Amino acid sequence: QGQPPRRTARPGDWAAGPGWYLLNDMAVERLANSGEARRAHSSYKRPVMLLFAATNLEEQLAQDAGGRACLREEEVNPIGPEVMLRNTSLSRAAAEDAAMCGGGAQPELAPTEFVPLSPAELPLAPGTLVAIDTEFVALTHEVTRLDRRGREVLVKPSRQTLARVSVVRASGPLVGEPFIDSCIVPAEPVVDYLTRFSGLVPGDLDPAVSRHHITNMKDAYLKLRYLVDAGCVLIGHGLTKDFQMINIVVPKDQIMDTVDLFYIPGERKISLRFLAFALLGVTIQAHVHDSVEDARTALALFRRYEQLVAAGSFHDTLTNLYREGHRLGWVVPGDDNNK
Repeated sequence: QGQPPRRTARPGDWAAGPGWYLLNDMAVERLANSGEARRAHSSYKRPVMLLFAATNLEEQLAQDAGGRACLREEEVNPIGPEVMLRNTSLSRAAAEDAAMCGGGAQPELAPTEFVPLSPAELPLAPGTLVAIDTEFVALTHEVTRLDRRGREVLVKPSRQTLARVSVVRASGPLVGEPFIDSCIVPAEPVVDYLTRFSGLVPGDLDPAVSRHHITNMKDAYLKLRYLVDAGCVLIGHGLTKDFQMINIVVPKDQIMDTVDLFYIPGERKISLRFLAFALLGVTIQAHVHDSVEDARTALALFRRYEQLVAAGSFHDTLTNLYREGHRLGWVVPGDDNNK
């Protein structure tokens, strides 16, 4: 009596049986009914779905209570290829709505900058190669402080969100053509567009004024999830960090990361810009990053890697690459934009 309500779980709380639980960081609380669990108020909470499977699931599905076989012979992916055919732009829809309502002059929309996958290209077969690049914007500023020696120390990094995703074909008659190139409307206000690294500026993510193809986070996640579940091999540069920030798990055998392909353990990892200069003889990211350009460059570097391995000259080329990098200070001649 007089004690505050208990906020921690005990073994007895986890008795078998249906029910809803509220998980708030380390606090776990059983809910009396499903009303609170089913209400998703975007102002202070967003829904998250957890899927649990028993370790002996196949045995359980193999027979029902009457002993009749009920295990499906083929597992069906709930995210089908039809998600790749949905390419409605929020910016175009906003412009059409404004025109119908007599909203005055609207920004001229840029032509669609990608060629969506056609029904003939779907479904994607396991092992299909695609190249991907993503851009992010900051929702919060990083927090720093000065230590006793007057040096700036990072206390809390900025929180970033996915703002643009581009995926290009790696084979076929449209090789190098993007089939996804979408800006993503943020769920929270953007405090920094990180333009030097993202290529995005204020207005690019606003459906009311943007000239780009804009979608929401759900649509972008569904398409990325389909690519992963279909068994596609994703080619890119620095993908591990990108996937962590996007919060998507990709099996290691489905990742071809050029930052790791052209890497000597113990040495520094090489930027995409320098790899493009040294191995492809091209200059990219002259002013700002462009995700389609970066995805195409990663694809070209992967093909270059395949050529070098096939010719038996990869290790010599990699050694010379690091020697040249040290000589130039890892700066592309004529531009020190990306050390």
